[in-house]
Amino acid sequence: DFCCLSDPGAGRYTDDNETSRNSLSCYMTDEEWKSIQDINKCFYKPGKFVPILGYEYHNDAKDPKFGGDRNVYFDSYDAPIFRCCDEGSFTPEQLWEKLQRNNIKAITIPHHTAKSVMLNNINLHNEYYQRLIEIYSSWGNSECKDCERPIIGGANYINHSVQDALARGERLGFVGASDTHSGQPGFTYWVFENRSYRGGLTCAITNELDYEHIFDAMWNRNVYATTGERIILKFHLNNVSMGQEIMITREEEIMLEADVIGTDEIEKVEIIKNGVVIHKAQCNEGKHIKVKFSDNSGTSNGSWSYYYVRVLQKDKAMAWSSPIWVIYNEK
Repeated sequence: DFCCLSDPGAGRYTDDNETSRNSLSCYMTDEEWKSIQDINKCFYKPGKFVPILGYEYHNDAKDPKFGGDRNVYFDSYDAPIFRCCDEGSFTPEQLWEKLQRNNIKAITIPHHTAKSVMLNNINLHNEYYQRLIEIYSSWGNSECKDCERPIIGGANYINHSVQDALARGERLGFVGASDTHSGQPGFTYWVFENRSYRGGLTCAITNELDYEHIFDAMWNRNVYATTGERIILKFHLNNVSMGQEIMITREEEIMLEADVIGTDEIEKVEIIKNGVVIHKAQCNEGKHIKVKFSDNSGTSNGSWSYYYVRVLQKDKAMAWSSPIWVIYNEK
């Protein structure tokens, strides 16, 4: 197993002048960050348990220009923290510049993108650092309008959903998270107390359970998300795995294959292309289904398309593969 305890490296305003950066203070100290680094190192057991060093890039002011919360995952336990209240990292763009300037490899992940509190600004994007997006957490599903398990506590899906970001051409793999504020990944009693959903999980597809391989799987978007259940999901397009790109000619066949092993009986498996369900496989009974579908419908997005798989079990548990992008060779 692996997880990231992403405490907020946050800033709050100390007076009424919300336009002054000098009024910002931080509520994670450098000493606390050093403690978090040391604790992660202490609990790292290759082959058994991999804690990922990270924090939540968050601003208490809830300024729309800030662009929403992001979880920052590092490839090393020794990486420094760049809070929004630190000089040179007041905004996501400055954060990305600072990471690049200091040669730090990290993934910045927008989360609960459609939740009314801290709505994500999909126009703020960095293709190098922003490689993943949280599709589900205990707050609900950010996939699209009219989705299963909609976000609780107020939501705005228009121009804030995962599908909206994908429609812009952003290459984003899918992760599931807890966000339970309890320090406990996965299923916790915090869910019952706040009448929310069960926390989500992320599966990283890799041969080794160590820091390097888990981080590489996330970096390469070779991951998928569930609503907390350990559903097994494989998805390929012309033998290319989820999270990747493939270049083809318009004359070539697109063969999509999914293999799902559920934790309960599977209700259906859907293949989504550019935000539209193009194939639905019903499962009358059983926890295992294989789906094979050839798509010859072309593209409405010009030179590229994206595909991903959505799984729904009869107990209403769900899973989403990361997308695969098809780039059409015009030569």
